[in-house]
Amino acid sequence: MPLAILACLCWLTDSLKAGWASILIYSLSLWFSQTSILMLYLRIWTTPWVRKVTYAMLILVVVYNILVIIAICTACIPLAAFWDFTIVPTYCHPKRIWYANTYVHIITDFLMFCIPIPVIVSLRFPKRQKYLLLFIFTFGFL
Repeated sequence: MPLAILACLCWLTDSLKAGWASILIYSLSLWFSQTSILMLYLRIWTTPWVRKVTYAMLILVVVYNILVIIAICTACIPLAAFWDFTIVPTYCHPKRIWYANTYVHIITDFLMFCIPIPVIVSLRFPKRQKYLLLFIFTFGFL
């Protein structure tokens, strides 16, 4: 019986380690995706105000995501306490930190979606082409 409990605990520990790693990799992929979209905006849009807004968003995304990576790497102190519940005394970030990370990611995604809309609306294209461009950006947002 003790071997079965030990095997279960080892499996749980490995799962929690993988969970921490997946959080880190997911956050890095979000960061790089947001950065690449903003870099694409800088390459496509030449309007000065759009470029300024894009640079401001780029700075926000980089600074914010650096803080997210720091929060992930210090999720618990010591970090092993994230997957090993026998380590005490520890400090782990409260859940509100993780919720705040999620909300800021959603807000930055929405703001990135809104950047090109005024430019597309002001283009001198036929209405059908404008609607198709707006549809493409909206589809990309989803």
